[in-house]
Amino acid sequence: CVVSCLLSVTDDTKLLCKMLLAPLAEELESICVHKYASLPILHILAPSCNRYFTEHDRFSVEIGERDGEPTSKKPQELRRKELLKFLMPKLVASISKTLQEKDELDNEEGLFNSKSGCNILFETVTNEGGESLFENLLDIVDEEFQLLDSFNTSRMYKRIVVETTSKSPKKQIE
Repeated sequence: CVVSCLLSVTDDTKLLCKMLLAPLAEELESICVHKYASLPILHILAPSCNRYFTEHDRFSVEIGERDGEPTSKKPQELRRKELLKFLMPKLVASISKTLQEKDELDNEEGLFNSKSGCNILFETVTNEGGESLFENLLDIVDEEFQLLDSFNTSRMYKRIVVETTSKSPKKQIE
């Protein structure tokens, strides 16, 4: 919650990227599957989403905004865009690397079998810049159909299909 708050109120996004996100980016594979370590990444991908953050978490992060006092000079959406610009290529590369490793697909604590990992996958695929992973995920489920036996993975695939078809109804999924 503290890191998410820091991401929400610090105007200097270059400093945030250099001092906070760069070290996190080096450990993305392990961070993405951890229940709590993944929250700052989810905060950038889906800020204040009630699916990932409790009411208390959202309350703590938005404290300055509620009081009517500006917490920073930079608008939230601009800050998020700048953080995403830094994070998305690293996140996509890390996930792509994981998707290429067949051992990781069967790992019980890996990206596909953890709730946090599936949440990160979903938000990455549905955010701008993560579309390239969509085809990779479809190819993987064609090859490794047993992945859908995992509750978290099947739920993630369902959410991706619903989200992508609702955004562009003309797009057909084979």
